[in-house]
Amino acid sequence: MISLVFATYIEAEPFIKGLNLVQLEKKPFPIYKGENTILTISGIGKVHSAVCTATIISKYKSDILLNLGAAGSTTEKYNVGDIFQIKNCIEYDRPTLLKTGKRFFKPNFLENFKNEVLATQDIAIT
Repeated sequence: MISLVFATYIEAEPFIKGLNLVQLEKKPFPIYKGENTILTISGIGKVHSAVCTATIISKYKSDILLNLGAAGSTTEKYNVGDIFQIKNCIEYDRPTLLKTGKRFFKPNFLENFKNEVLATQDIAIT
């Protein structure tokens, strides 16, 4: 089973429609299912994402889980629709870790894909 986690419906909608997913649950998170796909909408923020992800993994026994979504940029070197795999994450709204003094973490990623660094926080920026 492949699980997809999005923060907002607007990010998830093309996948829901394109994969012909059917809504299974509304609470605590909207959950949609297809033949081999579970999609859920967590809400904005790392805590929402973590709780939603834990729910999906435990309830649906996902083999693969992808956190997908839209992101902005602080430069003009990217175009709308560019796709990136995140190789490093910076959490600006998190206190530095006591042991390391850092706000960074490195997710697992695949070689030979276009990679970028992501800055994240629990409040959306407009």
